[in-house]
Amino acid sequence: RSIIKKSESSISSSISEKSLLEETVKCSSWNQARALNMPGLGKMAPGYAADIVLMDEAFQVKQVFVDGTSKFSAN
Repeated sequence: RSIIKKSESSISSSISEKSLLEETVKCSSWNQARALNMPGLGKMAPGYAADIVLMDEAFQVKQVFVDGTSKFSAN
C-alpha cells in the first residue's frame, strides 16, 4: 500500500511541476507577445518565430534553436 501512495504522490508532483512550467512559459511568452501586440511571437505554431531552448529535467541546456535552426547542441 505504501508503494502505491508513493507512486501516486510522484505522479501528482510531476503533474503540478509540469503545470507550473507550462504556466510560466505562457506568462513569459504568449501573454507578453499579445500585450505588446507582437504577432508571430509567443507560440510554437506554424507561422510563428521559432526561438527555443530545450532543457532536461535539471534545466541543463540541451539544444538551442534560433529562427527554427539549431544553433547549439550539447550532444
